[in-house]
Amino acid sequence: MSWYRWHGEDLELALRVQTRAPRDDFVGIDPSGDYYRVRIQSPPVDGKGNQSLKRFLAEAFGVAPSHITLLSGEHARYKRLRIQHPRLLPIAVARPAPTD
Repeated sequence: MSWYRWHGEDLELALRVQTRAPRDDFVGIDPSGDYYRVRIQSPPVDGKGNQSLKRFLAEAFGVAPSHITLLSGEHARYKRLRIQHPRLLPIAVARPAPTD
């Protein structure tokens, strides 16, 4: 499985999240190729890490935080998220070819 896939206009990401980092940042593709590594400053306490991750991704992809859905990994470092209609692509993800 690739670390991203498109569902129509929505983008699904598989992330490996490191908390308590010096700054929020995209790191790169995990050596396995199954996850994209992301760092966030917030600790993984009382959902603060997930909220911080959503805010970071929302700003990076040009959407409202409410357009980001956590699909799995609420209490884990490996997460799957769906971004509804991303306006920006801050990391290299190929858009699907348009269908006629």
